[in-house]
Amino acid sequence: MIKDYKKNEYYIKFLVYLFIASAYSSQLIFTTLCTPIMFRSLLGKWIFLYKHISISIVSIN
Repeated sequence: MIKDYKKNEYYIKFLVYLFIASAYSSQLIFTTLCTPIMFRSLLGKWIFLYKHISISIVSIN
């Protein structure tokens, strides 16, 4: 009976650690893969707006 209890306790701990590790790894994958893409697209939009505004200012003058 005690061995079964210990086995269940280890199994539950293993599942909890596995869940934590999977959450951490998915967050790490999202950070390394998706953030540069989002930053690059945001940077591209800012550069486009800057060029558009600077052309508008030059054409007004």
